[in-house]
Amino acid sequence: MYRICLGLLLIIAGFYVKATEPVHDGLVKLRISNFKDDKAGAVSYTFDDGLRNQYLIAAPIMEKLQIPGTFFIIPGQVSATLQEAEAKKPGAWGGVTWDEIRTLVAKGFEIGNHGYNHKNLVTQVKEPEELENEIENSADIIRRETGIFPVSFCYPYNSFNEQVGKIVERRHMVARIFQQGIGARDTTAKNINQWMDKLISRREWGVAMIHGLTDGFDPLRPDVFESHLTYAKKHEKDLWIDTFGNIGSYIKQRDATTIKEIEIGTNSVSFTLDCKLSKKQVKVPLTLVILTENKVTEAKATQGRESLPVTISNKQIMIDCVPDSGRVTVEWKFSDVYID
Repeated sequence: MYRICLGLLLIIAGFYVKATEPVHDGLVKLRISNFKDDKAGAVSYTFDDGLRNQYLIAAPIMEKLQIPGTFFIIPGQVSATLQEAEAKKPGAWGGVTWDEIRTLVAKGFEIGNHGYNHKNLVTQVKEPEELENEIENSADIIRRETGIFPVSFCYPYNSFNEQVGKIVERRHMVARIFQQGIGARDTTAKNINQWMDKLISRREWGVAMIHGLTDGFDPLRPDVFESHLTYAKKHEKDLWIDTFGNIGSYIKQRDATTIKEIEIGTNSVSFTLDCKLSKKQVKVPLTLVILTENKVTEAKATQGRESLPVTISNKQIMIDCVPDSGRVTVEWKFSDVYID
């Protein structure tokens, strides 16, 4: 695997979190938030290759701290039995069984597609049939074994081109095209924490790429990993921590969505969300932020006939709604204006 330097990560990630321009009439401003719940930054923890120490060490730490993660597995390398998994050398690909992968799913972790046999899809695969097998057959196996089709794809060796990208995009919502390698024995919790702090201050999404813990490629010390996650957990007010698939899907959908048919009243606003993605791809609620002229004391929101949860903070109203799912109406009151 190849690690991408932090500077490159921030340049690419910045492109993916470009803010949606607010729509306003002077009294009311309306915008789609960069991230869920209008968090300042976002981070995803991804694990490559299906290593045994990821299952035995990383997953329990994350479960204890209630932090989600994405495990990119290699279906053609998954161990058939527990005996086979335990017999593999430390850090070897596919050191987990399908039963163990299903356990990860049951605990809320995301399983992503890392190619059927981890071949470099640009230099090692030449025939279209083999390319489709490495990408699409691999995804079908994951669905068959876990019951869930993988939303996310991770390019083996982080290598891809236009042809490979088009095949991946046919059936996967998102693919990992930038990452921050976290590992090596000289990595400290302070280093990782500083990277995370920059994500918040620069309002960006960071994707951590992790391989081995204790042993294997670029091994990360478990105590360093747990110390960092404890630090990240304390910053959840400003940081959206979620799977690669969830954050990537939000961003892809956000960037394809436009606020349309806006009607602004004295104490109300209504609009529709038009998304350019196909109906099958539109699944993730987007956070909408409405800024009014005065402090709001009460508000209610609906999309179609469904009521939506509302969060109020001073002059700001925040709601989550799904594009192309009906007209959204938000009404509010100030201290002397009431909603029927």
